[in-house]
Amino acid sequence: MTGSDGYDAVFSYAELDPELGGELVLVAYARDGQPLGPSEGMARTVGGSDKRGSRLVSNVVRIEVRDVDSPPRVS
Repeated sequence: MTGSDGYDAVFSYAELDPELGGELVLVAYARDGQPLGPSEGMARTVGGSDKRGSRLVSNVVRIEVRDVDSPPRVS
């Protein structure tokens, strides 16, 4: 996932698969039925077990799903 500020976060299949890590990561676009505020942008990640929240992305502008054989993204 990429935020509008260029911040990237990567989640592996092994973390997300319920049979393996079972990590729950949500992409939220509203809170209490209201759109997120300007500081959070259109969407943001919520959840994850990172102790420091290092993979929380605000204002998500890109979600890329790749397999291992995919070539790297060129910006």
